[in-house]
Amino acid sequence: MRRPPPTLRHATGLRLLNLGCGERFLPGWVNADYFKPQQWLRGRRKPDWIVDVTAPLPAPSGTFDGVLLEHVNEHLTYSANLRLLREVARILRPGGTLRVVVPALERYLEWPEARLREPKLARFASLPEALSSLTQNHQHRSVWDTALMCETLTALGFVNVRSCAHRDSECAALAAEAESHAWESVQVEADAPG
Repeated sequence: MRRPPPTLRHATGLRLLNLGCGERFLPGWVNADYFKPQQWLRGRRKPDWIVDVTAPLPAPSGTFDGVLLEHVNEHLTYSANLRLLREVARILRPGGTLRVVVPALERYLEWPEARLREPKLARFASLPEALSSLTQNHQHRSVWDTALMCETLTALGFVNVRSCAHRDSECAALAAEAESHAWESVQVEADAPG
């Protein structure tokens, strides 16, 4: 986990990082995640770059034009998120863009009405059950809404912090989140100062 990232480039010519990719690999991106040898034995594909998002990232400053964190932040404590987001700011080139996609507290709080239009929310029998799923299932360690993510990125020195629609971005290549996350997520983008 001390190796620098590979020098892959997206078809647009941009250096893009899919940080915390899990098993979702994006073509032309540096797909990065933690990886243990036993995962390979179980048939999991090895990421392009093996990293621990709770440790400093072994990349020079200004390496990437864009970084996608899709359903990663909620798996970290708030303090670990601050460290990670500082690292992302460091490895982005000045003016590079971060796109964060997280399960949104506001989507779950809308449960009484939203369950009528969103089948995945309808599976919960009550608002407490929906909130329990958001906060306690899937090894979640923090909860985010649009305001908190925007406030956090601003406090860390990111500029042009903005809420975006699903698969809509000022940098079209970054709008690459999974369709399956659309119903429950918010997307926030911010640029590295520079």
